[in-house]
Amino acid sequence: MFKPPKPEDKLSKYIDASGDFSNRDLKLGEWYVRHRIMLRELVVGVLVIFCVVVGGYGFYRWAEYLIVGYSRDERLRAELTKNAIPFARLRERLAPDTLQIGGVSVFQSASGKYDFFAEALNPNADWYADVEYRFVYPGGETEARTTRLLPGSRQPLTAIGIAAPSFPSALRLEFVSTAWQRIDRHQIAEPADYLRDRLQFSVENFSFQSAGGPSEAPAHTIAFTLSNRSTYSYWQAVFYVLYKDNGSLVGFKRLVVDNFRSQESRPIEIKSLADGLNVTDIDVLPAIDVFAQGVYIPLGR
Repeated sequence: MFKPPKPEDKLSKYIDASGDFSNRDLKLGEWYVRHRIMLRELVVGVLVIFCVVVGGYGFYRWAEYLIVGYSRDERLRAELTKNAIPFARLRERLAPDTLQIGGVSVFQSASGKYDFFAEALNPNADWYADVEYRFVYPGGETEARTTRLLPGSRQPLTAIGIAAPSFPSALRLEFVSTAWQRIDRHQIAEPADYLRDRLQFSVENFSFQSAGGPSEAPAHTIAFTLSNRSTYSYWQAVFYVLYKDNGSLVGFKRLVVDNFRSQESRPIEIKSLADGLNVTDIDVLPAIDVFAQGVYIPLGR
């Protein structure tokens, strides 16, 4: 009925007189000695499991690379040797649009003398073109001429006073060279506004008087008033005056106005010896290179 008394744990009453080894330390040491083999087996088991997991994952990834990844990397290396960026297509998209050329015309300016005319349109808003051109016809060709075609503008290409024994037929325009220049938007933010501000000209008081008639004039007379409405003055303002007969082009004249001041109006009178000329209206197209600073008269001059 009665349990025998529990042996007294004398170790628990051990007191280290030096104070360097407590009773708690002694118990921990005893526990370690008793469980040392179990702890070693536990650590070894954890390390084995870790190695199995890490090694298995590494083996899986290597196997996946050999089966799938290697061939994929080979394809990527092959792609790197190819031109992934379509530079040709990119250059084509960034290049300026081609100049548009209207019909080529021939007009008799005097006996045995002819004027050649073609109208070019630069459809690009950010590019101007420096072109060298000539007219070619059976039995001859003109000397090459150069001009600058402004952005978004139409401008005549001409050869004036070409001597020929007969009316030149099958005339065609040939470009010798074309050099494009993009406008720097940091210097000229809006090229269209830049041109509009500098090419403000108006025509008023147009009249045409044919040769002969009551006045017995020896030549046809085209008269009008040309006004510079811009705030810029020009040393030499170049224009092409296009003669129209009920909307059809029947002739033209290159006109140079010297010292054309801002807000100035000039009476213009042009004589023509062309046979049978009749002019009901005119167009005046400026041909001033507004990007050349030398064309402007400085303020105060």
